[in-house]
Amino acid sequence: MKKRMHNIFKEDGRTFILAFDHGIAMNVGAAAPDPRKVIESVRKGGADVLLTSGGVAGSFADEIGGMGLIVRADGGTTIKGPSGTVFEQLFASVPIEECNRLGADGVISMMFSHVPDEVGSIERTAAISAECKKYGLGYCVEAIPGGFALPQHQTIENISFSARLACEMGADFVKVPFVGEAQAFREQVVEKCYKPVIVLGGGGGKSDEVILADVRRAMDAGCSGIAYGRLLWAHPHPEKICAAITKVIHEDASVEQALLCCH
Repeated sequence: MKKRMHNIFKEDGRTFILAFDHGIAMNVGAAAPDPRKVIESVRKGGADVLLTSGGVAGSFADEIGGMGLIVRADGGTTIKGPSGTVFEQLFASVPIEECNRLGADGVISMMFSHVPDEVGSIERTAAISAECKKYGLGYCVEAIPGGFALPQHQTIENISFSARLACEMGADFVKVPFVGEAQAFREQVVEKCYKPVIVLGGGGGKSDEVILADVRRAMDAGCSGIAYGRLLWAHPHPEKICAAITKVIHEDASVEQALLCCH
């Protein structure tokens, strides 16, 4: 597993993950009709890892090339379901054996605390962790207090709790929302979580400066990287914004320095 984790986290201990798994729950056909172009753009921009579905991983191996690969092992309700809330209900999607066959370095799944089916979510997390260990795959738990249906639970205290819980259930690294200021997040989340913490992007419609400021804040908080999705693959210039983020993560560039890549 150590070699696979090195494919995710570079020599500086940091990682830039491009999340491109949204098609399992959202309508991405208009924004990303050709996954090939998305993958090629973000790879050229310097993204270290592609986080995606089993379908994309199996169909675009040549385009993924030498990038690290994380495959999502779970699925859930879609935006077209009765509630309109993605992942309101979770289920196993891609078997861990299949993730291994696809050449994945790691696997990711959701874990929701502060929800009615909290026990079921935690049980799935522990079971997936055990399966990952059988195959030597890294395991990332996307720990979201309240899930996507109850965002009011995404406080820094609850994120701290969920991140640590994910570690206790066997996560090798965790993906969480970022809230608050850098110092508070460092003290309450990163320093209380004995595995690497990466942060998600969430939503879209942010300016380049705001995106880079968010990445800079995560690095200043001691996070080990970011896993951003729609903000980047739906960006008018994915390669340029990815190059800018790469400079912040791996060169400790300031927002102003990184913005030069966007021009």
